[in-house]
Amino acid sequence: MEDSQKLVPENIINIKDEYFYCTNNLIYKGNKSEIYKGNTKSDITINTRSSFSESVYSICIKKELPFLKFPELDIEFNILNYLQQFLKIDKNGTIPCPFVPIIYNYYHNEESPSFLIEKLYGNSLNSIFKMCKRKFTLMSTLILIQQMLGIIRSLHEKGIIHRNLNPNKFLFSKEETSDILLSKIIKKEINVDPYTQLYLIDYSSAKFYIENLNDNNDIIKKKHIEFDTKVKDSNFTNKYFCSIWAELKMEQSRRDDLYSLFYIMIYLFKGKLPWMDIKCKSKKEKREKIRNMKLCLSNFELTKNINNIIINEVELFGFYLNGLSFDDEPNYAYLNQLLNDMEKKIINSKNQENSIPMITIRN
Repeated sequence: MEDSQKLVPENIINIKDEYFYCTNNLIYKGNKSEIYKGNTKSDITINTRSSFSESVYSICIKKELPFLKFPELDIEFNILNYLQQFLKIDKNGTIPCPFVPIIYNYYHNEESPSFLIEKLYGNSLNSIFKMCKRKFTLMSTLILIQQMLGIIRSLHEKGIIHRNLNPNKFLFSKEETSDILLSKIIKKEINVDPYTQLYLIDYSSAKFYIENLNDNNDIIKKKHIEFDTKVKDSNFTNKYFCSIWAELKMEQSRRDDLYSLFYIMIYLFKGKLPWMDIKCKSKKEKREKIRNMKLCLSNFELTKNINNIIINEVELFGFYLNGLSFDDEPNYAYLNQLLNDMEKKIINSKNQENSIPMITIRN
């Protein structure tokens, strides 16, 4: 086969005659790309870019069409390739960025489809939330928000902003979305395990907010990107969860990722966001109405009907984010303290749902 990849009749992708991946399930299909669930032959061992080897059976295959005006797969690969170094165990015996997807291979060609091969993970946070009829226990929601805040902080410390955070971008491991475990969570028999590892995916919209990196990809000068009010590539953001600044096509920064987390928090606590009920004939009209509602709604209105036990801390979370300037360094410790205060209130409350036992599922 030529030095390119082709989907042959048997649905086998050949990347430079090096590895073969069988696509057996289409996960997502968009205007620019397709995502497949795939697998490898059991006798193939892949040397990953995170400096360890493992036998791979289930994989995620991202296929991007050629001749795109704004190709994204090359951006995602470059970001992930940089982050792979933080999958190594450090001197403290921990992995700095365990949430980063493992990449196995990448092939780019401007005249034919590009492929990115990643490890396959489990269900998304959003899919499990829908299985639970859009209602988690308070403690489960808080456990997830705490970990998402930690993930965002860690990503920001590496000089990167995600720019498209929403519940579909956070995945569980396959072990933690087994049928038995899911049935117990859905029936509210258990809370989400506090040791659960979420994985943050889709870095096609991500970028470095810190400029000037040396040859080793170490930050040598913390020069923040410039503020811009006319961002051309702003249509990638999720209309429900992006910040109002992103809606207005302003350059995004760390505050925007955190504001998306704030919307995710509201969504998980309430089951929906106010603008999710908007019905329009066109996508453009719907986006405009969502933008106007985000501009008009106060934090008091946005947090209305959230459990009284934790509503004050949720409001303070939003108020703090509203006060951040474009290049401000967020006080992650303060936001985490608000979450800790919520946890204490939930534990001390007499609410029956918070007496649910927890079980530990290890990856």
